[in-house]
Amino acid sequence: MWFNKLEQKFPVTGKIGKTGERNVRLLFKNAGHDVVSHPRSIKFQTKGNDIEIDGVSVDVKTNVSKSNSFAVEVDKKGWLFNFKKESPYIIHYSRFNDKMAVYLREDMQDYIKTNYNNLRIVKDKQGNLLTWFSFNALPKFVTILN
Repeated sequence: MWFNKLEQKFPVTGKIGKTGERNVRLLFKNAGHDVVSHPRSIKFQTKGNDIEIDGVSVDVKTNVSKSNSFAVEVDKKGWLFNFKKESPYIIHYSRFNDKMAVYLREDMQDYIKTNYNNLRIVKDKQGNLLTWFSFNALPKFVTILN
């Protein structure tokens, strides 16, 4: 089932995510990049194509905590491994300080597969399997943008 507004499906997190997408779009646009947004496109949103930066599709996650940590869904149905997701890049945006963690989806997939048994995996309220990353201790392939 598709909702016209993300806030209809996820009242709190949908609004936060929409704001995060807008802020990421503006930050890159103000830095001189060509940015296209797809906030109302079912086709783009369901494929993880929230915005395009210089023609490259990006999935924006506004899930960075005040302590600069973010979660990655590690199960096959989650956004990282979902075969329907097409965007090569993921950006985790902090609404608290505008910092961003950026990586290639494929790099994080490989990291999770290789290190799964050494990661602390938890279930969220919806039953999704997550692992957490801190901006202070990220894998080498993750870039922090201020």
